[in-house]
Amino acid sequence: MGGARSARTAPLQCISVAEGHSKPVLCVDTTDELLFSGSKDQSCKMWNLVMSQEIASLKGHPNNVVSIKYCSHSGLVFTVSTSYIKVWDIRDSAKCIRTLTLQPIGKLTGHIGPMMCLTVNETAGNHDLVVTGSKDHYVKVPWDPPSLLLMGSTRGL
Repeated sequence: MGGARSARTAPLQCISVAEGHSKPVLCVDTTDELLFSGSKDQSCKMWNLVMSQEIASLKGHPNNVVSIKYCSHSGLVFTVSTSYIKVWDIRDSAKCIRTLTLQPIGKLTGHIGPMMCLTVNETAGNHDLVVTGSKDHYVKVPWDPPSLLLMGSTRGL
């Protein structure tokens, strides 16, 4: 039979386990030294991968933490829980510096369904470009970093 051969690879091996959540983990993000995990226990945990230990627990979410993103250039962590984005500054101490409530007043001011995912990237102007996706079938892009006002959106099918 002619065709491409599948390459055999070695099985993945677990080299470390991060234990600490009381309910299932729903999302993760990582750097070379840090691991962030979000859970149904309504918390996000920050782990030191070098030391293999928990270094902070980011609490105060109203529901499951379904998405998390760390931005190395700003030192900020963004977490998503239903209709809230929490912004955490982990440079000095892991504290919530802003809670954004997305209450819809039409299509361009927020989601009308729970947010399910988020990504953040650095813009050319050294700001955080925040993009969210929701059960309402919309991707809200971009949130203006200084004010986090919605600048536009697109809807999927």
